Amino acid sequence: MTPAQAQKVSQMDEVAFMEVERKFFVDTDRGPELIGSASIWDGAATGVSSKGEGIIIGMIDTGINTDNPSFADIGGDGYNHTNPKTGFLGDCANGFASLCNDKLIGVRSYSSITDNYSDTAVFGNNPPDSNGEDYNGHGSHTSSTAGGNVLLNVDLLDRQNQEQGGGVNSSGFKFAQISGVAPHANIISYQVCSPGNSGDTYTGCTGSAIVNAIDDAIADGVDVINFSIGGDTPFNPWTSAQELAFLNAQAAGIFVATSAGNSGPAAETAFKPSAWYTAVAASTHGRTLSRAFQFDGNSYAFATGTGPAITTDVTAPVIYAGDVAANNFEGCSAFTAGDFSNSIALVKRGACNFSVKVDNATAAGAVAVVVFNHETGGDVLVSMASLESTTIPSVFIGNTDGLAVVTRLSQTTGISGTIKAQFSRVIGAFDNMAGFSSRGPGMTVPDVMVPQVSAPGVSIYAAFADQQFGHDVSGPSTADFSFLQGTSMASPHVAGAAALIKSVHLNWTPDNIRSALMMTATTDMRKEDTTTPADIFDRGAGRIQVDLAVNSGLVMDETKANYLAADPAKGGNVTTLNIPSMGNAKCRISCSWTRTFTATKTATWAVATTTSNANFVVTTDSSAGFTLQAGQSKSITVTANVSAIPFGQYAFAELVLTPSDNTIPTAHLPVFAKPFTSNLPQRINVSANRNAGSQAFRNVESLEVTSFTPRVSGMNKANSSTQTVAADSNNSSAFDNVTDGINLSFINITNANQFLLAQTTNSTAPDLDLFVGLDANNDNLPSENEVLCESLSSNAEETCLLENVAIGNYWIVVQNFTGSAAATDSFQLISGVSGTTDSGNLTITGPQTSTQFVPYDIRLQWDESLQPGDIYLGSFDLGTDTSNPGSLGRSLVVLTRDSDDISITADKVNPAAGEVVTFTVTTVANRTDEDIDYTINASIPSGLVLDEASVTSISGNVQTTATGFDWNFTALKSTTSNASLTFSATVQSSAINSQLTQNISSTSSNPGAKTETKSTILNVAGNLAIETIADVITTVNTPVNGIVVNYTDANMDPNTITISATNGSISNLSGNTSGSTFDVIPDQDYTGDINVTVTVTDDADPQDFASTSFNIAVLPPNTLPNVVINAPDTVTQGVNTLTLDGSGTTDVDGDPLTYNWVQTSGTNMTITNSTSAVATIAASNLITGTFTIELRVNDGRDTATASKTITVVDQVVVTPPPSSGGGGGSIGWILLLLPLLKLTKK
Repeated sequence: MTPAQAQKVSQMDEVAFMEVERKFFVDTDRGPELIGSASIWDGAATGVSSKGEGIIIGMIDTGINTDNPSFADIGGDGYNHTNPKTGFLGDCANGFASLCNDKLIGVRSYSSITDNYSDTAVFGNNPPDSNGEDYNGHGSHTSSTAGGNVLLNVDLLDRQNQEQGGGVNSSGFKFAQISGVAPHANIISYQVCSPGNSGDTYTGCTGSAIVNAIDDAIADGVDVINFSIGGDTPFNPWTSAQELAFLNAQAAGIFVATSAGNSGPAAETAFKPSAWYTAVAASTHGRTLSRAFQFDGNSYAFATGTGPAITTDVTAPVIYAGDVAANNFEGCSAFTAGDFSNSIALVKRGACNFSVKVDNATAAGAVAVVVFNHETGGDVLVSMASLESTTIPSVFIGNTDGLAVVTRLSQTTGISGTIKAQFSRVIGAFDNMAGFSSRGPGMTVPDVMVPQVSAPGVSIYAAFADQQFGHDVSGPSTADFSFLQGTSMASPHVAGAAALIKSVHLNWTPDNIRSALMMTATTDMRKEDTTTPADIFDRGAGRIQVDLAVNSGLVMDETKANYLAADPAKGGNVTTLNIPSMGNAKCRISCSWTRTFTATKTATWAVATTTSNANFVVTTDSSAGFTLQAGQSKSITVTANVSAIPFGQYAFAELVLTPSDNTIPTAHLPVFAKPFTSNLPQRINVSANRNAGSQAFRNVESLEVTSFTPRVSGMNKANSSTQTVAADSNNSSAFDNVTDGINLSFINITNANQFLLAQTTNSTAPDLDLFVGLDANNDNLPSENEVLCESLSSNAEETCLLENVAIGNYWIVVQNFTGSAAATDSFQLISGVSGTTDSGNLTITGPQTSTQFVPYDIRLQWDESLQPGDIYLGSFDLGTDTSNPGSLGRSLVVLTRDSDDISITADKVNPAAGEVVTFTVTTVANRTDEDIDYTINASIPSGLVLDEASVTSISGNVQTTATGFDWNFTALKSTTSNASLTFSATVQSSAINSQLTQNISSTSSNPGAKTETKSTILNVAGNLAIETIADVITTVNTPVNGIVVNYTDANMDPNTITISATNGSISNLSGNTSGSTFDVIPDQDYTGDINVTVTVTDDADPQDFASTSFNIAVLPPNTLPNVVINAPDTVTQGVNTLTLDGSGTTDVDGDPLTYNWVQTSGTNMTITNSTSAVATIAASNLITGTFTIELRVNDGRDTATASKTITVVDQVVVTPPPSSGGGGGSIGWILLLLPLLKLTKK
């Protein structure tokens, strides 16, 4: 592997994927071989050779690279395809016939994608043709993986950072052969995604195009659909146009494979909930074509990074950093000089940037560095970034390989290793789950197993895009073939496998094919740590084995009508569907499933169940086994008992059907169930409009309660703050650089077993991602291997909720995955813990006893001093009795103090004596499910006189007196509108220049509510009103004369003007009437601010007064700026932009300067940036003649000017000599036109 290829790993590419027939195994990849394709290709599995002939695969993706040899009519093996249709489809039948051939028989595009090509700002003035050509590469890659041709001697290519390029074979290496899983199948491409990558203007896939593509695929008569497109949010498949379109495809006989998603390894990250298609997880295929790190007789594949190229082998003793300094095994701290003298340093990934590790090893004498992956990263090879400044070679190996070297060095020191510069074939671990592969259980339909199967999806080499337009931010990266990884690459393996099976069994339905693949898949798989056995939610039924599936002795089927009838919202039950898995996320003590199998061959089957959990009891009604003739069916009922399974835990088992005929593969079906002890949610949100109150939580169902036993922890006030973060320049990882694109905060937990909540909201960024982890090594740095929760939706509303957290320091990382146009984006970060002790502010009540699974209500009651916007976190659990506390589950309570349920406002906040003030009392809409009775009392304060007739409300009953009123009304439940009452009062003269407080008190029938008082304040103005006096600037020892005092007096009484000044004296007050003037004399030699206060007081009522203050800035003597203009005397019209440069202007006082360029003579021309130090006049705006430009510079006190006269001259046009004949002039025109020609291969 070349360094360029290794660099692709962190951007979803790395290592090789090749696919060949068995007779061409030299340098082949393990993918097709691992899933058993070769046995169908050569007929070993079925007796009839098949490579998918006559089967049509529909690829719904980014389009297809139509001239790639993977999709040519004649493959590298000489196979000449036959078009099973009467002609070509889509764009090929509408002006672009050259896109298609007898292999690629259709290319469809959709206007929601191709219409964007007219955006010249992104696609240029010569945009690509509006057809389904792939300008991304994803669709070509998946298409060739599913059904690409057999190709011989294929170059190992580096991508080129240009819009058009086939890639460069910098290594000289060629693959002997590659192909898709079904290399002789026909392909129709459906382009539903824009060409751009994340961050580009046009990226993503449109829902309308997807639905149209599925409908077209049905009409086109495809046999298989591959859909390597996914979302990142849960949804209901029965209300999704896309999912229902896939159901129509299934009913039309089309097998659908889809990617499970790349949001793993956290649980509940696979958002492919439909029971009628096959969602595919990604696993390793075990073989890489790479340069290797050779150590002690073993070869370990490595990836390189952006450091120095490895041009020759590096051989030296290997020293493990942990053997040099036990606490510095990650190499993030400096080593002692000479620790790695003339040796290869071995360090572990994590805690700091790769460059820090390499530099520290270099300083200690290392000649090279080998970094091995941490446990979370597993055996995925990572491209190491930010190594440009390092000076020695560095490579990256997997976790399993790294630990093997560490173990060997602990036994014997001084063993030498060699970092090979040349390629070699390396066989490593296979059937390990990819760390990125999304996991079950499903969120919206948890009884449907997701993913359903696994297939190779790591380090896949296949066709790519040799043209990339529309990558305006990410930049183009082109090649005919490239490396990608993801569940997107795993799904086409399954689509190709389905095409192979269909070519052998033309009468098999999509569910027949899926059940055969699932029931014969291998379950011997491991999680991404390469050691822990993978479970059902990691791998589904297992990694497909197509050579077994094609010989399955039993198949299953289901109808569209039953899929539709299973909708839980319409009373359906998903567990009754005849699908090749059995799940129940709410198993009430025991639960059962019935599955019907149809024999494809005559045989006898033994029936058994297996489980590694002794507490999970699974039985069948067919323990004696059964015998079927081919075509006959048998129904089996499986029953699981979960009474001994702990609350909240899933248990796993398998139904195993073993045939008497050893030529028929054993069938197995996954079984999973979680005990239903109660339906308490993990989180309950409470919106509080009062500091004390309650909310009912309805219809709790649980095991029998004999003594209601709640336990409360908290509540504690959560942290809520506005934070900022710049966009991440490399959003492929949140952990590559802690100073780039992330916001980092910490929360220290000193007591275990709490909930920890982190949440982002109210962001100006389109897309934030959230990560929470435990700082296990106490380095105060986040690390990918420390992640405990990640929230990766496509918007900025992210939530991480951890239960039963351990003691420790937890970090919270918010990554600005996609920023706005601003330099930084803001967001609200909410974080906190629920507490471990009862704070006395949360109470849970409920019935003392309840019958098993008969609904009852509980009540959450709070009492805390709250401010609107406060968020409090607490938790509670419920038990069936005092001997079994917590046995019914535990919930986090997130209480948010919203606006007050009762509030009062006034239409005037600064009224004058004699004015009428109208008050409004408002109650918020009662969105609870209970009526609330309110009594609201208002007492009118002294200084106001109530107008009893003004008290009005359209609801409730009001009783008034001269000093107040009582308002009684009922806020009906589940309302969306507010209720209100208004009243008016007149301000008395006794309240002049005083503050009046109008209170209202309210009581509520909501259980737990207390009387609360709300207020509005009136600042009563006097009869006098004085005008504001503007601030003044003067110089030292210079008086300010003639300052005018203007005021109004409503009652026209005589008044007195008084004036005070700091650092100055008052003189020459001309009188006490409005319009009087006075002078201010600064203190001798004083510079600084003088604060002047002017007060006008009513002579008859000293309480009636008005004041205003202003500031006099006393400055030293001012020196004008020295204005300098730098501009040419002459400029050519239409050729040169005229630059007017005033940046040489100086001011000895150091005052901030403002600039203004003004044309004072000549024909007016447009000046760009006329208020900047440097301005311009565009060449096209220049007008022939002479004009004068003036620069006016102000230092905040005075303005200085300078001017410049400039002459604009005409452009000189040179007339070419006449043509000498022979058409020579035409050549010149052709040369001029050449740059305008569109460069495209189509």
